[in-house]
Amino acid sequence: MKNKLYKMLSKSTTDFSESELKVVSDLVEEHGGSIDNLKDYISALELESERKLVNKSMEKNTISYQLGKSLIDAAKRKKSVRILSKELFAIYADSLSRKNKDLSNANLLHKIIILLNEQKQKELHDLAKVNNVSKRGIEKLARKVKTKNISNYYVDKFALQNTFSEKKIRIVAIMDEFTALCFDPEADIYHVTPENWQSEILEFKPDFLFIESAWQGKNGLWKTKISHQSVELINLIKFCDENKIRSVFWSKEDPVHFGTFLGVAELVDIVFTTDIDCIQKYKEHLGHDRVYLLCFAAQPTIHNPIEVYERQDKFNFAGSYYLKYPIRQRDFGVLSEVADRYKGLDIFDRNFDKPHPHYEFPECYQAMILGTLQPSEIDKAYKGYVYGINMNTIKQSQTMFARRVFEMLASNTIVLSNYSHGVRLLFGDLVICSDEKTELDRQLKDFTGDLLTQKKYRLQGLRKVLSHHTYQHRLKYVLEKSFETTLVIDRHRVIVVAHVNQRSELDSVSSSFNEQDYLDKELFIFSNIDLANATDNTVTIYNTKSELLDAINKYQEDTYIAVFNPNDSYGRYYLSDLVQSRVYVDQSDEPLMTTITKDSYFENVNGKAVLVQNKEYQQVDRFKCTKSLMNADLFKKMVLDVDQLESINNLEVQAKSFAIDCFNYVLDGASLSDEEILVSHGKLTLDEGVDFEGRLLKLSEAINVNTSKTNDLITYQDSHAFIFSADDIDAQLIRPQSKQVQINRNNANVGIKSTLPDGKFAYIYFKNIYNRSDINLRLNSQFMVDADANMDLRSVFVFLDENKEKLSHHITAVSHNHTMPIPVNCEYIQIGFKITGNGQSYIRSINIGEKREIINDFVAKSDTLVLAKQYPSYDDLYKYGFLHSRVRAYKNNNHIVDVFRITNNNADLGFREFESIDVFSGNNDNLRDILDSGQIKNIFIHLMDEKMWNIIKDYRETLKITIWLHGAEVQSWQRREFDLSGLNESEVERKKKLADNRLSFWKKLIEEELNSNITLVFVSNTFLKEVEEDLELKIPSSNKTVIHNYVDDTIFKYTEKNTEDRLKLLSIRPYAGPKYGNDITVNALLELSKYEFFKELEVNIYGDGLEFDSINEPLIQFENIHLHKRFLSHHEIAAAHKEHGVFLNPTRWDSQGVSRDEAMSSGLVVVTNKVAAVPEFISDAEGALFGSDNVKEMVERIKEIIQNPSSFLIKSKAANERVNLQCGFENTITQEIKLMDSTSILSNDL
Repeated sequence: MKNKLYKMLSKSTTDFSESELKVVSDLVEEHGGSIDNLKDYISALELESERKLVNKSMEKNTISYQLGKSLIDAAKRKKSVRILSKELFAIYADSLSRKNKDLSNANLLHKIIILLNEQKQKELHDLAKVNNVSKRGIEKLARKVKTKNISNYYVDKFALQNTFSEKKIRIVAIMDEFTALCFDPEADIYHVTPENWQSEILEFKPDFLFIESAWQGKNGLWKTKISHQSVELINLIKFCDENKIRSVFWSKEDPVHFGTFLGVAELVDIVFTTDIDCIQKYKEHLGHDRVYLLCFAAQPTIHNPIEVYERQDKFNFAGSYYLKYPIRQRDFGVLSEVADRYKGLDIFDRNFDKPHPHYEFPECYQAMILGTLQPSEIDKAYKGYVYGINMNTIKQSQTMFARRVFEMLASNTIVLSNYSHGVRLLFGDLVICSDEKTELDRQLKDFTGDLLTQKKYRLQGLRKVLSHHTYQHRLKYVLEKSFETTLVIDRHRVIVVAHVNQRSELDSVSSSFNEQDYLDKELFIFSNIDLANATDNTVTIYNTKSELLDAINKYQEDTYIAVFNPNDSYGRYYLSDLVQSRVYVDQSDEPLMTTITKDSYFENVNGKAVLVQNKEYQQVDRFKCTKSLMNADLFKKMVLDVDQLESINNLEVQAKSFAIDCFNYVLDGASLSDEEILVSHGKLTLDEGVDFEGRLLKLSEAINVNTSKTNDLITYQDSHAFIFSADDIDAQLIRPQSKQVQINRNNANVGIKSTLPDGKFAYIYFKNIYNRSDINLRLNSQFMVDADANMDLRSVFVFLDENKEKLSHHITAVSHNHTMPIPVNCEYIQIGFKITGNGQSYIRSINIGEKREIINDFVAKSDTLVLAKQYPSYDDLYKYGFLHSRVRAYKNNNHIVDVFRITNNNADLGFREFESIDVFSGNNDNLRDILDSGQIKNIFIHLMDEKMWNIIKDYRETLKITIWLHGAEVQSWQRREFDLSGLNESEVERKKKLADNRLSFWKKLIEEELNSNITLVFVSNTFLKEVEEDLELKIPSSNKTVIHNYVDDTIFKYTEKNTEDRLKLLSIRPYAGPKYGNDITVNALLELSKYEFFKELEVNIYGDGLEFDSINEPLIQFENIHLHKRFLSHHEIAAAHKEHGVFLNPTRWDSQGVSRDEAMSSGLVVVTNKVAAVPEFISDAEGALFGSDNVKEMVERIKEIIQNPSSFLIKSKAANERVNLQCGFENTITQEIKLMDSTSILSNDL
């Protein structure tokens, strides 16, 4: 067999017989695909190969030699078939690039690769068969975890803590330049070289090896060696393993390049990834559980708020323009427009000095480009501007996004970003993050509209990064997981010293001290009066200066002193912000340089907290002790120099110090009211992101290879995908005249057979030329040709302008996902294939669109899940707007919830946001996974159906379940007979049957499945009564309650109307069936047109739906009736309310009527009918009611409003008062919040 195989490897022809191919197959089968078992056999082949090649020039450059060497090396490395097949593919690719006799081996190599991969698939199939595991089965059995016995040699954990604290952990590393720059300040790092790594390791004696998914490595020495798993890398890892040096791999390129670096992950002891969604995949591939999350971070020695420039009050963007990412182009267009309009925008083009058409900013941006920045100059962008733009290419990952987010926040720069779920998960509202212009505008206005709000917003972002997201935090976690230990980041001991003369002053100081969130602190009171029994064990009282100094002397050198003045006010984060600034402040040998102070601060001026604006994040030449943090040695020196310690409250020291922000300190502020003190101490009510250590890291660690997953779906196509099937391709391909290329349709494939000579090629094209929008290539550039080929087959896309003149083209290999750099002015695209050499190909389809991976490990920010079938989006504003009002109100009152939109459409799966509320669209399997994860304690369900309940009911013993009933989901068909009009007999029967089935479902649920954990919420008493009548039962009192839909008076604010407003009529309704009564409105307006006063009216009708045009067609004739076929956001509705006085709101059924109540809240007089629950919320005292479908009565009621101006004004005010009473915050949201567990509550202190 050796001779046969060697002969095959040496052949110069492209034809191989079945018997020759069987040699390879038998070889694989004989050894079970195990490289270990082939070691002796391949070693012999190596000797023979080298002997026969010894006299050939350039022997090591031949394909045959490379193949043999790869097999031999693989045997020595003891690697799997999968690794070998990857190396063979690299050799195969190399062979295709050659134009001489070596090309002849390509077909053999390709077939070997196929055989090896088939063998791997067979192994997996057999494993599944043995364990009775079905890929698509409903039940999934736990897979036995293979564990590698990593070196468990003795680790001195105490010494590890010390070396970590002293930043002396010894690491040999392979890192790209920027990662090296970020980790270098945290440890003693030696960047090994490919040539001398062994001697470097022996001399350096490292604690562990750290390998990054580096493209270049430091100084470019490791270029391609990591991604290709070079011999140097493999031997380096093997050496560390043999010498008990633990090896760590961090893939910062996940999820996009998961496969590229997977081979490295298979070699090392511990794996870290930036993408939590890849953890499960790694554990499946690697067969062990030593896989962890490691996000990007900031390096405070580089990324910090220290002001070095005069910040420009505008935006900057430092980066590249990417032609191959159309969505990124669109997003940048949105961000740049918002930024330029709001403050102005400067661009630093990363490719300014090395222009390339694929990275060139379009003409519209050229005037904004100032040039480029070198890596060492990035401060000019991060610190030279108040605002910075961030661009994310990966938008659906839960944890992977651009590292500049961390860096800009740490630089105290406001970040404007396109949407990324990872950004929203980790930072919430601390980053202005959306793809929608109106939402970006709103957030900019809300968070930066005034100076104090802007300062607080920046501080909360800075604090978040410094508290959880520095490279010190990341290295700590790497060490903890690598050495199975627990480490702490040193927190300096802080002694708060205060001089008091009376008990009330002690109470003031104690209150400020106890309010501090900084834990490692003590309070030393200096006083000459008797304060016995006035303190607890956290306070120590000293009567003399010597006693106080002796006590301080007992503490270590890194102890800090803060002086509290009982007349001043200190906010919750006063101490922690001062201490935290030590992370980035330059440490000087001079004690006077170690003081942190407040140069800007607040002062009590006539009962008001007034900002005293001085320097912030800059060096100053003096500091006052009562608003500073100083080294203990400096404090002792100052006290010795001061005659009386009592004067410490007024002592100002002329010495260099560093001034931070202005908040959490008010001079003479102890007497300020609680409301006024919030000006300094109050925190913006924001979603600040997930609890990183307490929730996210714990959840990431709990992702287990043995966890049974219910979700069979692995990937799904995005909803906009365009697919050319085999039939489409067959119909479109123009048959070439040459007989050397033949095209045939067979089974599910289009077969292409080529007999072209080596090095010769031919093109074949589609008949049609396509508009790029028609084939999903306007906002998408991703595609894949699903094909098998044993020849060089490449896809061809030719880009044409509006005149169908060629601009450029893209040619690439089939069978992989690709992105194309489509020119901005491309309008048409021609599709084809390039065929080189001989062989056969089988094409199944061309998929144009993004292929997404399913989310299997959803991370919740809270323990309350809001479940519904719909939620508003920017292009569908009316879908469950009442639910959005609730969720927004929860958030504005410090209660974060997670919104889950359940869907059966796989194309809808994924994350999005709507007005800064995060929404996850998932399927039934996703819902079960989330509930199984243990993250959720409460579930709020709106408009539930039986399918949803069949999942939820399995958790009713462990979850607190609250179900809102709104209407159609629980009504008899008799109550909605209006929905049956216009339907044929079979449709009527179908609707009746569906309604009867719904009633049966609810009846069974209430009678058989209710327990003490379940509460049914009805939006009106009328609706509750109707439901009980229809179901012919009484719901137990302990399981039911009535809470009206909330009307947000912070949006729908009351504006006092004038008499002229009664002539301005407004209608805002969906056009989705007779329930909404839009036909009644149209008929009433037609009747009103017969009156003389009609010409004085101004009518605006907003809405959308299939019936909008047909119902409103009779109104087109009137110049004073304006039809607007679009939906409005809540803020747009509120603006429309201000311009009108009368709201037309007929209905045929309502459980409440939220649109009506929002209009009433704004002071509009509502004209509506007396049906269902309507009279429970409005009477003639606040509006104008008419009977059922009585158009004439509706007209009469409108006439009364027009003819009685004073009555109109009375009704307007009464409408607002009634809505506030019934549907205001206290009677709605407060009651709903009580249903939540207190663990969802956030802090409100700054």
